[in-house]
Amino acid sequence: MKKLVAYFLIIVVAGYTIRETVYYGLRENKSGIFDKYNTIFLKKNNFETLIIGSSRAESHFSCKIIDSVLHTNSYNIGIQGSSLPFSLDVFSAYLENSEFPHNIIFNIDHHINACDNDTVFMYPRYFAYLSNKTLYTALEKRDGRFLGFRYFPYYSLPFMGDNYLSASMRGFFNKPGKYDLNYYKGYTIIEDIKWKYKPYFACDEAVMYDRIDSIASLCRSHHANLFLVLSPIFSKASAQILNNTSLIKKLNAKAQSNNVVLLDYTTDEICNDSTLFADPYHLKKKGAELFTLKLAKDITPLLNK
Repeated sequence: MKKLVAYFLIIVVAGYTIRETVYYGLRENKSGIFDKYNTIFLKKNNFETLIIGSSRAESHFSCKIIDSVLHTNSYNIGIQGSSLPFSLDVFSAYLENSEFPHNIIFNIDHHINACDNDTVFMYPRYFAYLSNKTLYTALEKRDGRFLGFRYFPYYSLPFMGDNYLSASMRGFFNKPGKYDLNYYKGYTIIEDIKWKYKPYFACDEAVMYDRIDSIASLCRSHHANLFLVLSPIFSKASAQILNNTSLIKKLNAKAQSNNVVLLDYTTDEICNDSTLFADPYHLKKKGAELFTLKLAKDITPLLNK
């Protein structure tokens, strides 16, 4: 019986040791996606300007250009696969350790089918950061399995494939991967992605407008500037959004009711050049730089008011 208990304890300790070793390696990354997660969820930051949103925010807003034109210190916390509500949950998790920024640039993905969902894209990425209570609460509400992911190593480890183990090893040996070098202050470059066109109705749910009200109110309470942005979408893709015109009209009305600026680039000349897009909704490096420069110049006089 004693041997059985001893074997059980060894197995339990080994599980926690292996898991924490993998997590430690992930948190040791000095570049790439896990360095970004380290910054968002664990570090104490005082960035003056923050970019919020999904992968479109992550790949459309170059912090180098924003810093150069606006003379600010910015960071991009756009998260791949993030819905509008989850983007704001990530922002709340960021605030658990960091100061409230002076300026928030919030990219609104008005083209998506559903405003919220109960799934988390590439969820094992978050396993090493569940000590952030705000992040854990947001994730557990969406997916009850996160209770098990947080406390039971033999439940979470099987979900971590070779990519995560490789990233952990790179963290230990300080060896950035191929795509890690595409990141700069949370901004990253996206390569070509295949896509098919199909007419559809985009999200027009109360949760989107409620969350805009929430972040606008939060920014007012902290005397921070909020800029809502509709970044470029390839013109052929915009034509497939059956309620595009009415949705943008509602977003403009919502911005006005909150006394915040909505900057709409969905009809900008960038949207007519397919060579600037990796897919209909994501800009390539050149497109992102052209767009960010336009955005920064448009925001400059607004900051000086």
